[in-house]
Amino acid sequence: MELKINHFVIGIIISLCFSFSENSDGKKITMRDLLVRSKKPEVNFNIGHHFEPKSGREIPLENFPFWISDPVGYAVWGAHLADITGDGYPEVILISEQSPNYLFINHNGIPSTSPDWISNDMDFNVFATFGDYDNDGDLDMAVGAYAFLGGRASLYRNDNGMLTQNPVWNAGYTGGTWCGWGDVDNDGDLDLAITDFYQFPAVFMNDNGVLETYPSWTGWDYSMDFGGAWIDVDNDGDLDLAVGGYGWQQNVPILRIYKNDNGVLENIASWQSYQPPWAPLGATLAAGDIDNDSWIDIAAVHSLIYNAPDLIYKNYEGTLGMVPYQEFYNSGCTCGAVWGDIDGDGFLDLAVNNNNEDIGQIYVFQNAGGLLYISPTWNSTTPSGLGIDLGDIDQDGLVYREDTLIGNGVKKLFYTTKMPFHKLQEITVSEIPVPISDYCYDFKAGWISLKNTPPSGAEIVIKYTYSLDLDLLASGDNTCQGYLFRNISTGIKEIANRGLIKGSFKICSNPVHQGNLQFVYSLKARSFVQCDLYDCMGRNIGTLIKSIQPSGVYRFNKTLNIPSGSYFVVLKAGDEIVTQKIIVIQ
Repeated sequence: MELKINHFVIGIIISLCFSFSENSDGKKITMRDLLVRSKKPEVNFNIGHHFEPKSGREIPLENFPFWISDPVGYAVWGAHLADITGDGYPEVILISEQSPNYLFINHNGIPSTSPDWISNDMDFNVFATFGDYDNDGDLDMAVGAYAFLGGRASLYRNDNGMLTQNPVWNAGYTGGTWCGWGDVDNDGDLDLAITDFYQFPAVFMNDNGVLETYPSWTGWDYSMDFGGAWIDVDNDGDLDLAVGGYGWQQNVPILRIYKNDNGVLENIASWQSYQPPWAPLGATLAAGDIDNDSWIDIAAVHSLIYNAPDLIYKNYEGTLGMVPYQEFYNSGCTCGAVWGDIDGDGFLDLAVNNNNEDIGQIYVFQNAGGLLYISPTWNSTTPSGLGIDLGDIDQDGLVYREDTLIGNGVKKLFYTTKMPFHKLQEITVSEIPVPISDYCYDFKAGWISLKNTPPSGAEIVIKYTYSLDLDLLASGDNTCQGYLFRNISTGIKEIANRGLIKGSFKICSNPVHQGNLQFVYSLKARSFVQCDLYDCMGRNIGTLIKSIQPSGVYRFNKTLNIPSGSYFVVLKAGDEIVTQKIIVIQ
């Protein structure tokens, strides 16, 4: 134990002495540099499974950026895409350590090269998150700034399409290497979670657009963290808090989950990942459904140690596996990660920014049918850094979609079938529009949370756009620039041709007598098909079909051992989803 404590104390002393210094070559030194210098020796990693998919398709990103920002700030950490002006074109936001923050307005697909907005304050800024915290219809920005040297989390309100230059709120406690919006108490407004290097994770509750200064909730078990993510692990309608450990000490787990029970987070995480023989050094988290099974999985990438594996933890119907489902390596330390369907095949790919001064690059690990390639399938030619994001910068791949869900009289939080989504258009419950004051959402994570509980059996329709043509934004740490890589996908028409032939899904006999369910449907092209049966309470009774099927006409015929009553058959094929109500008479 003494050795570990000494290692920790030495790290603090070094950080205090050099946080604003330059090395012998005159190169600036940042907090990340100091932490990486204290990394442990390279070791052999023998955990998890090294799965490699059988086949894939080309990642349609250009290797050279079509847009490069002017240099800004001292050391750019966060790189984000968010529609601040409200015109549908996402702005570029760069978050800089020991500097202000910077916003570049998007002019019909081409952002300004010089910042159009600069915050008046400076802090040890690392990461930003975007959400409508005051339910007025536009995106506000919260920023995490690590507290070790006095940083505090802050909030910039969006007033009529532009952020306030001064924060309208500062945390009275904790700073934040990560921050994220989530509706922890299911009241329809966004609460703010924060993780930090040397402080316990915390949640600041939102009361009708007013964030508390000091957090109502903190974790009690570990206080050395880096990343985080909100995730409904067990699909119960409550957002659980995932936290990525920061391993100065060997007993800090890579990943842990604070479960949410009816709006109350536990203070000691009841689930944590298996701890390998090496100590992680800063896990950045990204939540997404890797295999389209409707259970959200987590990527944990290692931000502050070279040659450590990046890990995928799979969600097994409500419980994350303690041992990684997949692990993959690269030559640097992966400082940023984001999920998105870059190649348009219906599965989420993982994009990472790999910060290595000599050979680090921006990588995409392609998803081929639910498994990632363990070697990158695309890489950039520009300097790498810390921040990364995905979005349709020029709106050239937008698709309108409606997801229809069935209320169970309890659940108020629902995921969209596509994530991230580009813009939320409307939510209706039993065909009645929900006012903007009565819900909140996270467009990156793909969930909406309602203030009021939909009645049992009510149809909830989420209307939104998502993109088949996601462009990639990344930051260069030492260049202090942002880089945009255009998605040049030629497969949009092919993607549009997947799924059901319109009007082909028909129930053969309704009412369904003696449980003998028969229906037919036709596929335009080879598609992933899943069909689920729900009762009138919105509970999933079972999965009837789950397979990849070629084009053609299909007939389903099965006798179901279920009680008489009303049910819903939900058929998903490619990018389409159709719901049919049936009456079963036994």
